[in-house]
Amino acid sequence: MVYKQKGKYEIAEDCYFKGIRILEVVGDKNELARAYYNLGVLYTKTGNFDASEEYRRKALEIAEKIGSLLSMAYQLNGLAYIYILAGRKLKMAEEYLNRAMDIFERLNIKRYVGGCMDTYALLFHKRREWDKCVEYFEKSVKILKEINDLDSIADTYYDYGRCLLDMGKRKKAREKFIEAIECYRKLGNERKVREIKEFMERMGIS
Repeated sequence: MVYKQKGKYEIAEDCYFKGIRILEVVGDKNELARAYYNLGVLYTKTGNFDASEEYRRKALEIAEKIGSLLSMAYQLNGLAYIYILAGRKLKMAEEYLNRAMDIFERLNIKRYVGGCMDTYALLFHKRREWDKCVEYFEKSVKILKEINDLDSIADTYYDYGRCLLDMGKRKKAREKFIEAIECYRKLGNERKVREIKEFMERMGIS
């Protein structure tokens, strides 16, 4: 987790695979699902959506077999997230997202309710429903700030900035990107800091 937050993705990937090999031998299904989930998150961060889907689906299969509602919700939201980012299977993404949100709200887990809000905002972004997009980003940020989930806040600010940029609100988009950079810097993730700065330069808002 620490390597992933700091942007040391290759080291994190190696650690996850080592852990998975051990868990497959000992047969700990709960932890194996968690490891697959974390690997899926890692691949999402690197933009490898096919690999992310593969490991999130493996985690979902285990969660369904062992009857873990919480793990199922993680995977459903994660799959919805990558489908939306990749611009594919949007109907399925919405269905998965609704199921995930229902579980997180019933379990009253604020962190993941906030994460689902971000995913809904991305869905509205794809549909160009701008008012709803902004509304759900604001809801996500509010919840994640309340619980001080810096990693998720950073991702949400970046997603929010992309939305505002597509809306033509370049000044506000720049503000969100700067906020994302500040969060990633606090996490020690200089890789993401560099990526966002390069993106801002390409967009002419650095």
